[in-house]
Amino acid sequence: MKTVQLDKFEIVNVGRQTQHTFAVTGDDWIVGDNTHFVAEGTYALPEGYTVGETVAEMPCIVDPNGMICDLDALGQTPKITSTNGIVLLKEVK
Repeated sequence: MKTVQLDKFEIVNVGRQTQHTFAVTGDDWIVGDNTHFVAEGTYALPEGYTVGETVAEMPCIVDPNGMICDLDALGQTPKITSTNGIVLLKEVK
């Protein structure tokens, strides 16, 4: 089983609503007044998915077709979206 290290961030919106998002550890995510680092975790990648790099040499998740996935959150769970659809990642304890 392949895994990926993800950083979890909390974003407080104008209406004081809290939203979560994730970034591959090592990504230059900008932390500011409304964005706070919450935790780092290890997550299992689905079969065929790997950790790669973008053209700008930033870490990313790549699907089995070689396409870069969008990484976001559904609630507090990391979600990847690619040409293969949407997959929720499970934390490895």
